[in-house]
Amino acid sequence: MLLALSACADEGGDDSASDLPGAVAVTGGFPAGTAPAPPPDAVAGAAAAPGDATVWVVTFGSSGNPAIVRGAVVNDHRVDFTIADDPGRPATMDYAPTTSTVVLDELPSDDAPLTLVLGDLGTVEIDRRAPGEFVWATR
Repeated sequence: MLLALSACADEGGDDSASDLPGAVAVTGGFPAGTAPAPPPDAVAGAAAAPGDATVWVVTFGSSGNPAIVRGAVVNDHRVDFTIADDPGRPATMDYAPTTSTVVLDELPSDDAPLTLVLGDLGTVEIDRRAPGEFVWATR
């Protein structure tokens, strides 16, 4: 099943809402109220967010042109995300986290773990009953 996404950026936003598909909100940094401690070799991570079908996907890179969630395909307890920066936009020389908050309305209603394929950055399995408990993809 293909899930269409829409997006909005925060006021100091990392991306233009007109460039994004569906139910994605993009903010610079980690999700508000969290203090994750990713390992030094983390390239991306994810966690359940408060709300039945909401997940946080965190990527690292340019704050001026971050890699963000651009699409998702839900298949039972697996979600394949498309994650990319904007190839027509310049990148800054910093290295910062960016969070894509994604609402996935098509998830099964049980509490089984979710396997999240974070584009070509890696695959993680998150516990939907543990909001804010990040799992990291590393290189």
